[in-house]
Amino acid sequence: MLDAREHRQEVQRMLLSEHHLPVISFTLNIVGPVKVFPLALRTFHEGIRLIETQCHAWKIPIIATYSTTSHAGHEYFWAVDGDARFIKENLCLLEDSVALGRLFDIDVIQTDGMKISRTDLGFSTRKCLICNQEAFVCSRARTHSVKELLEQECQSMTNYFAKQHARKLSSLSMQALLYEVSVTP
Repeated sequence: MLDAREHRQEVQRMLLSEHHLPVISFTLNIVGPVKVFPLALRTFHEGIRLIETQCHAWKIPIIATYSTTSHAGHEYFWAVDGDARFIKENLCLLEDSVALGRLFDIDVIQTDGMKISRTDLGFSTRKCLICNQEAFVCSRARTHSVKELLEQECQSMTNYFAKQHARKLSSLSMQALLYEVSVTP
């Protein structure tokens, strides 16, 4: 894990020195030794899609991207052209507005190499997935087992994609009905 953290910081420094722009760094908060599995990969790709949609919606140009995968998990980076605090604020809103957001670890690194924290912008600290206490407190006290946390994480991912699938089926059903009505004499 320490090697992965050092590699992540190397990539961040490389993107900062190459582009002289803020960097978005994205990983998943997955407990336990196994970080790479199909459901996590699907969640990771959904996170990339949501972050890029957010950047597009706020007209934040993406200048460069970089991705890596190791035993420590999937990582994705963007060099973006915009105000780092504005970007972090909007990505905090994303984390707080989607069901998978609690599993997202989205950092924004300023051009001086300093990371902007949620609390710097007035957002609350992250909450525990199980008891809704501060995640840092539960983690430090080891309030919940790795098994309990991983089950909750996997349940959150499964629920999100099941609801997404149901919405898609509903939309397709409505579309089919409208097509049928429009061709009926």
